[in-house]
Amino acid sequence: MLLRTSAGLILADGAIILPKVFQPDFDNPRKIHRELILFDLEQLDALPAMPGPKFVFAHLVIPHPPYVFGPNGEFTDYDKEYVPGYRDQVIYLNKRLLELLPRMIANSTVPPVIILQGDHGSIGSPPNKRTTIFNAYYLPDREKESTYESISPVNTFRLIFNTYFGGQYDLLEDVSYYSIYTDPFDFTVIPNKRPGCPS
Repeated sequence: MLLRTSAGLILADGAIILPKVFQPDFDNPRKIHRELILFDLEQLDALPAMPGPKFVFAHLVIPHPPYVFGPNGEFTDYDKEYVPGYRDQVIYLNKRLLELLPRMIANSTVPPVIILQGDHGSIGSPPNKRTTIFNAYYLPDREKESTYESISPVNTFRLIFNTYFGGQYDLLEDVSYYSIYTDPFDFTVIPNKRPGCPS
């Protein structure tokens, strides 16, 4: 939209002189959404080659809709229903992460700390399901005892700062606070009752 409503239109229109294979499809937001996700994954893969210490935050907007990946990464240029669309994108993302994460670890000169978390549970679910997320850590050179079965994201960085950087942060109660968009400061406490993941 920005390209079509600004001087960027010159770039969009000028692309027609390129061979068809190199012409960007500015009119297909689904392709643009897909390309952004692929770009993010490529940048994560390139991180170990970048010199120096780094803190990287990557918010991958997959498996959110629009559903633009099939289970093998193929482009889906049509609307899918929630369950099959979400499932297919999770299958594809899992394949990519299972390739990417071991490569990042192997190619890093200093073993990285990796946190892999969902940002929220299924939209439209009750609060106790909405606050249940995937929450996994790769903590090199540390005993499993540094984590515990019921850990929630509120203690993620406290645990990492204490374990790796000599921090002395008290761990907080592992509960979630839930509110709705129309009343964002009216919180409901959601106890952390999800079972831990097996080792």
